[in-house]
Amino acid sequence: MSVQVLVVDDDVMVSLLHSKVVNLAGIETPPKVFYDGLKAFNHIKQKPQNSYLVLLDINMPVMDGWEFLDNISVEMPDIKLTVVIVTSSIDHSDKIKASTYPVIKEFIEKPLTVAKFKDFIESNPI
Repeated sequence: MSVQVLVVDDDVMVSLLHSKVVNLAGIETPPKVFYDGLKAFNHIKQKPQNSYLVLLDINMPVMDGWEFLDNISVEMPDIKLTVVIVTSSIDHSDKIKASTYPVIKEFIEKPLTVAKFKDFIESNPI
């Protein structure tokens, strides 16, 4: 896989778990972890030529998941980006909102498991 995986979640334990899931699913390069959307956004902004798979939480401090997506779409509309929302939100309006972003390919309720991640990778060549 030539895409860089980013884990964007403010919960340290969840970020650790998601990183482990990515590795157990067969992705050899360790994902980069960011605890807020702003740090992930700035990382992508520095290397816009790369391809990214972002495991994105919605509710975070500094810059939440929606703000991250809005900023990416305005400042880097041509970026090679695939987003998987991984959230504890069970609010149906979040799923509806997610469907309005073309870069979001999946909406997964936490916890992310190896099986869920492998299913996503197999269904979405990136």
